Amino acid sequence: MRFLLSDLNDNPIEGTLPSLSNNNKLKVLDVNDKLLTGSIPSFSNLVLLEELELSGNGLTGTIPSWTRSPNLQQVKLYGNLLTGTLPPLSNNPDLRLLNVNNCQLTGTIPTLTNNRYLQFLYGPCLRLPLPLLGFNFNWKCCLCRIIRFKSFL
Repeated sequence: MRFLLSDLNDNPIEGTLPSLSNNNKLKVLDVNDKLLTGSIPSFSNLVLLEELELSGNGLTGTIPSWTRSPNLQQVKLYGNLLTGTLPPLSNNPDLRLLNVNNCQLTGTIPTLTNNRYLQFLYGPCLRLPLPLLGFNFNWKCCLCRIIRFKSFL
């Protein structure tokens, strides 16, 4: 079965997420505040995906790469038990919001140079490198609102 939009919020759902690799037309996946467990399946074939909302579940493991989802605008994974680091964001130039707050991520926030529309970045205390602005240090980012100034980009 292939979906363009999958909003399953009014349905009781529990268990693991099925493979999403056959849903190459999927634009929105919204399955928040359910009893989902296990890891997040691969995003490798979701080239049209614009919004991913899996917050408030019991998902574990690392966040898979979404480098083949160039249209991605919003990612909400907060309130899960995700570990590891954030995947690269450079192939997601339209990303506007990334919320991984209340997860157990570590490491450095990937380079944001190509993310010209990113306005909101919510997450655990990660290190944000600031070479873009000419600084030579890392800034600890616990809750960030990214404001872009044309003169800096």
